[in-house]
Amino acid sequence: MNRVVSRLLLPVAAVSAMLLPGVTASAQGEFTAQRIVAWPPDCADETRSYDLGAMVCFNPTGEHLYVCDVEADGHHPAARYQGSHDTEWAYKHHTGPGSGVGTCLDVDFDMPENTSIRYAALNFEGARQVSGGPTTGWISADG
Repeated sequence: MNRVVSRLLLPVAAVSAMLLPGVTASAQGEFTAQRIVAWPPDCADETRSYDLGAMVCFNPTGEHLYVCDVEADGHHPAARYQGSHDTEWAYKHHTGPGSGVGTCLDVDFDMPENTSIRYAALNFEGARQVSGGPTTGWISADG
């Protein structure tokens, strides 16, 4: 019976971790804060989803990852990211109060200066990914 329950709950837990604000894996450690900011964010190395509705960029000064909604398409943006010392990819979705076109989720990481991050912009409708995007190369956190 425990195997059946585990098989049913594991996918639910995985989806919940992807969708719930504030739940994330590390990029060399947990993020220290997140907030909604107006477009455009202060960053470089931007990448967009193939449908152009989502944009993600990184500012190494302070280690800020921005997940931005740039098209009024009814979808929400997400970042798929990985730190240079991480073994798994993590996701950060820009949803909830204050989100919408022309806004960005500012995820403030606490990354050592000798590490890097790579990421991709994705666009979602609910839990379903509707557009992927190219992954950046490794970008240094040494700001």
